[in-house]
Amino acid sequence: EQLLGFEGSEFYLQEWKELIGRNFGEITCRFDDAVPLGIKCAAQKGKVILNPPNDYVIKSGDAILCLAEDNDSYCVNDGYYDCNTTTYNTTTTHDNNNNNTNNEKTKRARGQQQQQQQQQQQQQQEHQLITATQL
Repeated sequence: EQLLGFEGSEFYLQEWKELIGRNFGEITCRFDDAVPLGIKCAAQKGKVILNPPNDYVIKSGDAILCLAEDNDSYCVNDGYYDCNTTTYNTTTTHDNNNNNTNNEKTKRARGQQQQQQQQQQQQQQEHQLITATQL
């Protein structure tokens, strides 16, 4: 009922010119507050493909199917995400009043990611220390 009702998240189709030429795998990190689920393919007479292959290239006229809280609650970020350093740049291309909220959410997420990375590094160091003492 939450997926199909008017409460909670809903499905939205929208064209994003800044994503043309990108593959579907790349765009999965391009929305801070939405989850891309599929593509409405302009070249295939509007056929919707759920969970397309990661190498599917977004073409002019293609619309991205996203699950989001509201159609104006999400936007495309600049796409810079480095999973090795958990660095995330929050520049967005959608001009609305939610930018401050989105930036605050991203700052919190970045802080959580950095904390997780520090915990992982500490655990690795402890494991190396235990291994070294066992030798």
